[in-house]
Amino acid sequence: MKRFDSSTGQARVTQTGRKVVSKGDKQVGTSSSFSTDPSTHRAELRNRLVSVEDYEPFIGPEVVDRILRKAKALQAFRVLNFNSTFYGGGVGELLSGMTLLMNSLGIKAEWRVIQGRPDFFNITKKMHNALQGADINLSEIKTSIFEEVNFENAVRNRIDHDIVLAMWKGTPVIGGNVGGIRSQIQDGVNGFLVSSIEEAARRIVQLLKDARLREHMGRKARQTVAERFLLTRYLEQYLGLFGSFETVFRLRDSWHAEA
Repeated sequence: MKRFDSSTGQARVTQTGRKVVSKGDKQVGTSSSFSTDPSTHRAELRNRLVSVEDYEPFIGPEVVDRILRKAKALQAFRVLNFNSTFYGGGVGELLSGMTLLMNSLGIKAEWRVIQGRPDFFNITKKMHNALQGADINLSEIKTSIFEEVNFENAVRNRIDHDIVLAMWKGTPVIGGNVGGIRSQIQDGVNGFLVSSIEEAARRIVQLLKDARLREHMGRKARQTVAERFLLTRYLEQYLGLFGSFETVFRLRDSWHAEA
């Protein structure tokens, strides 16, 4: 059977017979490379991540190959996942396996947990309930708390810094029209600022379809970083600040009295 190799982008021939890896009565994956020695087998299970190929008995080889092809096109990307807890919730359970699976495909997938005060999480819980149809009253104070903690998490997790890195690489960035992102992206010049999922989707499609626009915005993005965000710019400002001080020596009035 031919199998798409995500590391080379080419088809390769593999054996169709695969050994089912079991733990008790539960199948946890398949492999054709496990040792027959029981102790070695247990060690390999402990140190081995589940891969997409392990799902082949359940989803079929065609689906596995399709996933590998799709992953190949995304291996240069970094995916940053956020949620509010490492355990105890459905999102945490999903990300636990999903981030490992994505990394096994060569995609740089990370998982971080946001931090916030109890009143912040009370607000996010109300938003969660509102998505399920409950009424919600977001006062000005609650909105302010929500935006403040979101900004703190953006700084803490260096999200803004990641935007600058992408811009330096000549990439037009699509960012949320909030916080410090506004000071980095000039809407329609070096990227796009968006305020909704629908707007983000439109801008993504626009950039994918227009190579000339991507190239133009990419150049502007790199130019923005060169002019405003490189360390040399901060160094020059520091030097200008230090050079603006004037040293003035004068005698204290009390000196004459002491003399």
